[in-house]
Amino acid sequence: MTQFPQREETSGPAAAKSPAAALVIWAACQLAMLAAIWADMRISANPTHTAGQIGTPLLLAGQLITSAALLADIARTAPLAAITFALAFPVTQLAGWKCEAGALASLLDSVVLLVWLAGMMCWMQVARSDRAKHLAAAAIMLWIAGTPLLWYILAEFAPGNTLQQLIPAISPVMLVGHTPQLLLVVTIHTAIAGIAAAIIRPQSPTA
Repeated sequence: MTQFPQREETSGPAAAKSPAAALVIWAACQLAMLAAIWADMRISANPTHTAGQIGTPLLLAGQLITSAALLADIARTAPLAAITFALAFPVTQLAGWKCEAGALASLLDSVVLLVWLAGMMCWMQVARSDRAKHLAAAAIMLWIAGTPLLWYILAEFAPGNTLQQLIPAISPVMLVGHTPQLLLVVTIHTAIAGIAAAIIRPQSPTA
């Protein structure tokens, strides 16, 4: 009986993917949102809904969504997370200056992003394999983008539902513009991620 040749499987470690492309996308998204705010671009059919009017909350929401989409690449390690934050920090401050949000408000938005990225980095330490990292990124994106969608569906078909009233208190995107509450939610999330990383780390095999 004819036997087909079998592929040889390599047991060596997989080559690490370069994060350069993800960092370029991250920086491009920051600049695009800053340009929209600077140009006061209309973002809906309502002429009063412009990027400049929404201002820094729009930028922070975009940063949360973009970071979740690029999570497996921009937050794999502490240096990468630091570079990601460094690219976003001046953009946040410029947007705050343009929108006259005040230095303290802009700095608080940057603190939210910093704490958020720290949590993302912790989850990347918990997720060891590439598949686990992408599953973690998908779960976080579901939290980020799914909660506003679920709130809208409940508002349309089950107004007054208890879950509908709970979602705005835990949804990062819906809390944008309410920085103290958002910072609390993000800090709790990062603390959970940090505890999970601390528990998992001792169980990892030593070199």
